Amino acid sequence: MSPPPVTGGSAELDICSTIRNRVISGELLPGDRLTEDAVATEFGVSRIPVREAIRELVGQGFLYSRPNYGTFVSEVDPSEAANLLAIRSVLEPLAARQAAEHRTEQHLADLRLLVEEGRAAAAAGDFPRVVSVNSRFHDAIAVSSGNPTLTDMIRQIRFRTDRFNTVDIPGRAESSLWEHEEIVRALEQGNGLRAARLAALHADEPADVYRQRIAERSGEG
Repeated sequence: MSPPPVTGGSAELDICSTIRNRVISGELLPGDRLTEDAVATEFGVSRIPVREAIRELVGQGFLYSRPNYGTFVSEVDPSEAANLLAIRSVLEPLAARQAAEHRTEQHLADLRLLVEEGRAAAAAGDFPRVVSVNSRFHDAIAVSSGNPTLTDMIRQIRFRTDRFNTVDIPGRAESSLWEHEEIVRALEQGNGLRAARLAALHADEPADVYRQRIAERSGEG
C-alpha cells in the first residue's frame, strides 16, 4: 500500500529525513541514482517538494546532481571525512566534561532511557534505529553541557558524520552501548575528566574504522 500523501513543508522535511537516513544506514550507497518521479511516487507528492528536498540534500553533501544525468548519492571525500571526525573527537569530550558539571536529574534520566532504547534496538537487529538513538544520545549530552554554542557545533558535525557509523561491525553496537553506559555513569558521578576520556575513546572508534576502510579501499585499487 502506498504511503498517504504529505503536503506543505512537511513533505520536503519528510523526504529529506528519509533519504538522509537511507544514506546513513547504507540502504542507499554512493553512486546510487535517485529520480524525481520515483521519489514523488513513493511519497505521494508532486515533484516540487522533491526538488526542494534534493536541493537541500545536495547542500548537505548527501547527494550531488549532474545536469542531464540525474541525482546521485555522493561519495565522501576521505580528507573531508577525516577532518570532520577529528573535529568531532575534540568537541564531544568537551561536551561530556561540561555535562558532568551542568547536567540535571532530568538530563540523566533522558540519557538512561536512550541507553535502554539503544539496547532494545540492538537486540532487535534494528541498526538504522541504533544509529538514530546513538545520534540522539550524543545530542542529549551536548544539551546537558549547558553550552548552546557547543551544542550547535556538535549537531552540525554529527549531521554530516553519522554516515560513518560502525554498527555494521559485529559486536560494535553492543560495545558502543556499553560505552554509553560508562559515560552516563561518569556524568552521574560528576566526574568530568572521566566523562571526557570515555567520550574521546568512544569518538575515536569510527575515525579509526573509517581510516582502515579507506586504506583497504586504496589497497584494492
